[in-house]
Amino acid sequence: MGRELKKGDRVRVTVQSRLKGYESGDAGEVITGPEFLHRDRRRYYLVMVYKRGHLCPAVFAEDEIEPDV
Repeated sequence: MGRELKKGDRVRVTVQSRLKGYESGDAGEVITGPEFLHRDRRRYYLVMVYKRGHLCPAVFAEDEIEPDV
């Protein structure tokens, strides 16, 4: 990912998503982040994803989401 996302940014899930139940193109909004996990240089974000009419929280690595422009 080229730029750091911030709270309120609209994002969509990429094909690199490793979370079961989330598919490429699913859309949501960044709630918090970026955060760094111990020994991992990737950024992680808490995202509220819109799934079947509900908001579902999920944590994605920076390569699993992209800006939804």
